[in-house]
Amino acid sequence: MQLDGYRTNLHNEKFVDGNDFFEFCNGNKYKSLEARVIIIDELVDELLSAHNGWDNFYNEVPPARKLLSYIGNEADIPHERREKIIRAVLICRIGNGVSYNSGVSPAGRPVYDSFIEKLGDDNIVQALLVFYRPELYVVLSNQYCKKNAVEILSSMRKNVVSDKLKQIVDYLIANAANIDKVMRSTEFKALAATHISFG
Repeated sequence: MQLDGYRTNLHNEKFVDGNDFFEFCNGNKYKSLEARVIIIDELVDELLSAHNGWDNFYNEVPPARKLLSYIGNEADIPHERREKIIRAVLICRIGNGVSYNSGVSPAGRPVYDSFIEKLGDDNIVQALLVFYRPELYVVLSNQYCKKNAVEILSSMRKNVVSDKLKQIVDYLIANAANIDKVMRSTEFKALAATHISFG
């Protein structure tokens, strides 16, 4: 709260020093919700910009690490930004479809995996919904992106509690070779209807 007060009252030097203290003590996740939402929003934009820019394998890493410093566990993911955060991490972790390192930043991969491993049932459902977003769904026909998608699903599967959600994720993993087609199939939609609204 005091740090927010420094920012609001334009005490820039005190704000910078206080911010440095939080960084040094690995305390970003303890900042106020309002401050975290603003900063996380900026970091997600920065991450997506780096992913879509030149030399993305190198440039994705700093904003990705900084983003993760605000999320020690699933409860630290601000509800207001969860779809945006999950979407950005999945876009980077699915990769850009090139053969080198399966299209994923080598230094970014463990950061993305660390985030994915924190997700519980509700956010795993959110992640499944994100797979249907055009920017992700369109790359699922690429062999490298398909492989990465299955790795993501396998990581998420470890934390699933709901038996029905386990069935849904297992079904996608079992049909990995045609995951893009299976996601649109009548059989999968019937299976996943309890968790996903296909409208």
